[in-house]
Amino acid sequence: MIPTFLISFAALVALYLAGDRRLRRLQELHDTLGRHFAHADALFARRHDTLERLIETAREALPPEWTTLDALESDRRAASTARLACAKDPTDSAAIQGLASAEQSIDANLARIAAAFAATEPSPDHSLARLLAELTDSRERLDAATRTFDTAMQLYNTELATFPNRLFAAVLHIAPGRMLAGTAGGSGPAVPTESRVRPAS
Repeated sequence: MIPTFLISFAALVALYLAGDRRLRRLQELHDTLGRHFAHADALFARRHDTLERLIETAREALPPEWTTLDALESDRRAASTARLACAKDPTDSAAIQGLASAEQSIDANLARIAAAFAATEPSPDHSLARLLAELTDSRERLDAATRTFDTAMQLYNTELATFPNRLFAAVLHIAPGRMLAGTAGGSGPAVPTESRVRPAS
C-alpha cells in the first residue's frame, strides 16, 4: 500500500506542475498582447506625429479655431502619455482607458477642424487637406491593429477567468485587461475632397 504522505506529495507536485504550465501560458498570452500593442502603438505614434503637423498648419489656415486646436494638442499629449503606460503593460486598464478617452476627444476635435476647413474659401494650400486625408486613410490600418489586439486580449481574459487561473490571479493580484475597441473612434473626420481645394497656379 502506498503511504499517504507519498500520495499527498505526488498530488502537490502535480498541482505545482499544472500551476506552472498555467502561469507560463498566461505569460505567453501577455507577451503576445505586448507584441500586438507594439504594432498598434507604432500606428498611434504616426497618427500623433501627423496631428502635430496638422495643428501647426491649421493655426495658420484657421485662426478662429485656435481653442479647438489647443484642445487637440492637449488630447494628443494625453494620448501619447497613455501610450507609454500601455506599452509598459498592455493589461493596464487605466492606461487603456486614458488612451481611449484621449483618442475619442481627438476625433471629436478633428471633426470640428474638418468642418471649419470645409466652410472656408478654396485655398491654394493643399497641406491641410492632405493631412486630414492622411489621418482618415490611416484609420483602417489602426482599426485592424485594434481588432487584433482585442482578439488577443479576449483570449487572455478568458484564460485568466478559468479555474485554477482565477485563483492564481486572486493571489498574485492579476486583473483582466481592457480592450482597445473604441479608441480609434470610428471612421474619422470628414475630409474635404481635393477638388474643393483650388490648385496653385
